[in-house]
Amino acid sequence: MNEDDARRIAARGYCWRLANGEPAPTSAIEFDLGFIVLPVLPPPPPRLPGQPPHMTQPGTAAVVVDKATESATVVPYHGTEGTAAYYRRICS
Repeated sequence: MNEDDARRIAARGYCWRLANGEPAPTSAIEFDLGFIVLPVLPPPPPRLPGQPPHMTQPGTAAVVVDKATESATVVPYHGTEGTAAYYRRICS
């Protein structure tokens, strides 16, 4: 299994959307048990003077594609290492 395989497997059951409704491109980050698949989203527009900072959307999710089973699991995203550690905990 490689990054392209992981992105294809994740796309079967999960799709992030861009602001215009189109599917977002994805990236896949490998770790020992699988791949963490995430959307590649454009940065927010620049902040105008006097405006409050842009809010980050809560509940960012990642899809972990297991190397052994090729199953896709939606998990909370806690950075690469945190997400990998979380997946190890729930799979043991």
